[in-house]
Amino acid sequence: MFAALTNSARKARTAQAAPLATGIVRLDRLLDGGFPRAAVTEILPAAEGRGEVEMILPALAELGSACWILPVLGSFEPFAPALEEAGIDLTAQLFLVPGSAREAFRTAEKAAASGEAGAVVAWLPPLAPEEDERAMNRLALAAELSGTCVFVYRPASMICARSPAKIRLQLSPAGGIETRVRATLRRTFFDAVKAETMTLLPQDEIRAAVDAAGKPLGCTDSPALAAGFGI
Repeated sequence: MFAALTNSARKARTAQAAPLATGIVRLDRLLDGGFPRAAVTEILPAAEGRGEVEMILPALAELGSACWILPVLGSFEPFAPALEEAGIDLTAQLFLVPGSAREAFRTAEKAAASGEAGAVVAWLPPLAPEEDERAMNRLALAAELSGTCVFVYRPASMICARSPAKIRLQLSPAGGIETRVRATLRRTFFDAVKAETMTLLPQDEIRAAVDAAGKPLGCTDSPALAAGFGI
């Protein structure tokens, strides 16, 4: 009986630690199975609109709930039909627009630390170098302690900055619709760096939803939702 319980617990821990598959074969191979749980994945796109958001949607759909800290300057707006087409439950999403870079970091850290959301997706503008590093370290610690999966979008120029992210993805246009993905995977003794060219754009039906004319999904300041995520 004890052995059965031990095996069950071991399987549960293994399932919890299993990476979140992206559904993109080449990307999953590059990431050793997918995005890490209870950790920060840092995404640094050199150009927008090449699938940098769509590639995380399968993981978000699996996790269920998410807190989105949207860009301070409004360069990205969630589009409801595309999110629903990707399997995202809109009733389990919280969208927030911070007033400053510092507020964006504070909100992301608080959302991750609360552990109420399965994921935190945040656009984080750069701070002063030392302040930025401290803020990223706090966010990574919050993700690890709460078991929250955190995705952060940062300017491509931040690639030279030190980062506690478990995975860093540098995305560069490679001609046509293809993207050059350079992945830095944090290891115990040394980092592994791999690169491959692939298409990160969504499936045809999702792409059609993104391109279709429609009203973008607005941001919510619902007190009930905010309370649920500990914001």
